[in-house]
Amino acid sequence: MMKDGFGNKAKGTNASAPINAYARNLLRSWLLNPVPTVQNIDGEDKEVMIPNLYKLRSRALLKELITYNTEGNFDRVSAMGMLMLLRQDKMILY
Repeated sequence: MMKDGFGNKAKGTNASAPINAYARNLLRSWLLNPVPTVQNIDGEDKEVMIPNLYKLRSRALLKELITYNTEGNFDRVSAMGMLMLLRQDKMILY
């Protein structure tokens, strides 16, 4: 617990329930968003659309996404949600 007057409250995002729900919705949209990728199929390079979900390299994040529930402690999912909020903010800004 922090008293008023201590800490830096001018920066960051309050992690309220609606903000977390919005961040999870942005994360879901990003994971399902297809991106073009060049693959070698039958000796030919072809451009195929693959969702971002299949491009994730973090096994720990994938495990936490699979087992996610609202009561658990899922720091990687929360961090990725905050990253999606920052990404959305930058996309709106530019």
